[in-house]
Amino acid sequence: MRADPPERSRRADAHRTTPLLRPRRRGTDRSGRRGTARPRHPAPVRLLPAFDNALLGHADRTRVISDQDRKRVMPGQAQVRPTFLVDGHVHGSWSLEGDTLRLIPFRPLSATDRAALEQETERLLPFVGGKNVSCSSPIATWSS
Repeated sequence: MRADPPERSRRADAHRTTPLLRPRRRGTDRSGRRGTARPRHPAPVRLLPAFDNALLGHADRTRVISDQDRKRVMPGQAQVRPTFLVDGHVHGSWSLEGDTLRLIPFRPLSATDRAALEQETERLLPFVGGKNVSCSSPIATWSS
């Protein structure tokens, strides 16, 4: 009969005497899924490129995009349109037409979200070579 090395038996003893730690409880969303509760602070507005991993890299994409919006963003034929996020969820799509960055919200934007989106597009314009921003909305149209 062979004896265990001392370090191995110490680890086994420590494991037996250490109380089990409970994992920190995470929130749940409205449908009861764990770990999907909205954070206390909203996520910043972001413009994502076509085929972004945030939309494609998850088995459960409903944390980022609803099924209804997914049909607009992924219309088939291997297309995935550029999108923008408001508070971590797809809220619309965007395109670059000439020197105009065109925003297409899928639902009305609050004044705060609209201002944040305008600020984010102004940051992106030099990168994509655009000069103007155009936003069509279910309620109103805005241009700058």
